[in-house]
Amino acid sequence: MKSITVTDKLLGQIHYMAEREGGDWSMMYFSDHELSYIIKGTASAYLTHGDKTRENYEVPFFTVDKNQTDSVIIPLQRSSLRFLEAFSQWMKIRDPEIVQRCEMFSAEDCSPVDQVINFHGQLTNYDELTP
Repeated sequence: MKSITVTDKLLGQIHYMAEREGGDWSMMYFSDHELSYIIKGTASAYLTHGDKTRENYEVPFFTVDKNQTDSVIIPLQRSSLRFLEAFSQWMKIRDPEIVQRCEMFSAEDCSPVDQVINFHGQLTNYDELTP
């Protein structure tokens, strides 16, 4: 949990610096991994990296910008395998090499999003992982 506290503090410092400098700004945050509980629900429970459960792939991802007044939550699953598509939309970059199949920052269903990459570099079906 210490890493969450440190990350939160770092993001706060970046936000403060962006505000101090003035002008328009936007920030995207995502984690490269998620943690899962081992021995969940017991006094011996602990967090670790893994690739066997869905929670291993449910990473934090958000954007913030200076002109944002409301919080918008997209309650639909997104795949990190389509990160370049999301990043290019956020940056307003259009390139024929980046396939735009869906508006990633909308409530549009961006299916299919059921593939994840396990620790062996293999595609795995997200829906077949332990809930």
